[in-house]
Amino acid sequence: MMSEESEFRAVVKAALFEDRAKNDLTSGFLVPADLQMELRLIAEEDAVVCGLPVVKIVFEELDAYSKCRFDVIEGAEVKADDVVATIGGRARALLSGERTALNFLSLMSGCATNARAVIREVIDLGVTVLDTRKTTPLLRSIEKYAVRAGGATNHRMHLADAVMLKDNHFLATSKAGVSFRETLERAVKEFSGDKEIVCEVDSIAQLSSVIDLPADVFLLDNFSALDLRAAVKLRDARKSSSLLESSGGVTIENIRDVALAGVDRISLGALTSAYRRISFKAEFQ
Repeated sequence: MMSEESEFRAVVKAALFEDRAKNDLTSGFLVPADLQMELRLIAEEDAVVCGLPVVKIVFEELDAYSKCRFDVIEGAEVKADDVVATIGGRARALLSGERTALNFLSLMSGCATNARAVIREVIDLGVTVLDTRKTTPLLRSIEKYAVRAGGATNHRMHLADAVMLKDNHFLATSKAGVSFRETLERAVKEFSGDKEIVCEVDSIAQLSSVIDLPADVFLLDNFSALDLRAAVKLRDARKSSSLLESSGGVTIENIRDVALAGVDRISLGALTSAYRRISFKAEFQ
């Protein structure tokens, strides 16, 4: 399994290749090979800073002797005009990597800032806020890292991380003659104690039919606040140790109401699919 840093480096290499940063015609023609400069990355608006380790990798890939100093810590809240990082090294490398570094910093800080705003809505309620697999293709490791920097929690990283039985899985197994309950029973028998087992339900009646089975999590799909409270009451009455997770239709506007219903976890795709990029600028010295 690749380490997080290795995943970041692979993404950075692909981004630098996309921009042909090692074949920068302008910088290569005009700028002396031995010229040294310093580059400062500056926030243009209030934000949660995220992506500094990725910025470092960008310039390392272009100049192994570059020096990157972080002027704030990862996950810090900054104001407009705050310097977040200072990089020294070969001018050609700084010029060629500037845009790629800013792109990552903008994207990751936007994702982290969004996550922090969501967390603030429920921070006093003790509920776990999770992301989903609704991520930008090939940038999942980047976006999920940013979610954590913002204070939220990662759901499964990929399909091999957990067993998540959703409505389409139950539809497929029903066509093979296997009932809803039996499908979950098979999953519990095969994976319990090895992988987290998450079972989606779409009604109180459906939850009631399997709440006695030891799934780790029951995913309450598009439940109303009233039904969420009923689900919590049912789980507690049956003395089930399973966690209850609300998913579907959750937004920053209604997440507090969802949390107040008493669920243990809330997942929302908006953490990685509905954030706005943060503006940063680069100043050379």
